[in-house]
Parts: sequence; C-alpha cells; structure tokens
Amino acid sequence: MSHGNWNHAVITGDELDPVQEILSLVRDARSRADRILRESEQEYQSLRSSVWTEDSESARRFYWLRWQRDALSRFVNEQQQVTENLWTETNKVWQESELLDSGSDGDVIISETATAA
Repeated sequence: MSHGNWNHAVITGDELDPVQEILSLVRDARSRADRILRESEQEYQSLRSSVWTEDSESARRFYWLRWQRDALSRFVNEQQQVTENLWTETNKVWQESELLDSGSDGDVIISETATAA
C-alpha cells in the first residue's frame, strides 16, 4: 500500500521546529569536532614524528589523539551527508505560513497529495 506523496505535506512551524533544532545541534557538534581536530593536529603530528616507547605517556597520548582524529573525522564526513539529506527533505514540505504568504490554496496542495496517493 502506497503512503502517497508526502513531499507536499502541509505542516506548521511548530511541527518543523524540532527538526530545525536537530539541524542546529548537529551544526554545532560539527563545528566543535572541527575545532578539536584543528587544535590537536599540531600535537598529533609532533607525537607522530617523535620516538617513544610503547608504554610511555607520549604513546598513550598519541594513540588517544589518533583514535580521536579518526573518530571525529568520520563523524564530520558522515554527518555532512546526513545533514544535507535532512535539509533537502525539510525543504520539500510546505509550511502553513508559506501557503498564506503566497496566496495559495492549501486545499490544492492537499488534493494533489491525495491524487498522488
């Protein structure tokens, strides 16, 4: 059974707010991850080119930075595509305020959705 064309759903700003809040939180998390990567890069490169024993504090710190660098880099890269997808989907819905501003008849959008189903 088809669920129809939900791309033309009519929603309120209040209904869209949680999604926009998530997008804002993700943007903030990505900014923080980028900042941590930038701030730790010099130390990572310095330790990477240093000589140390496997049980030293330098080794522990290097392995921590290497893990952090890998994990945060993957987060930044994967999060970018997910966020772009969510923005795209968010932009496909109609908000009631857009319908009122454009003078469109909400019934037209709703009937188009029902016809597409």
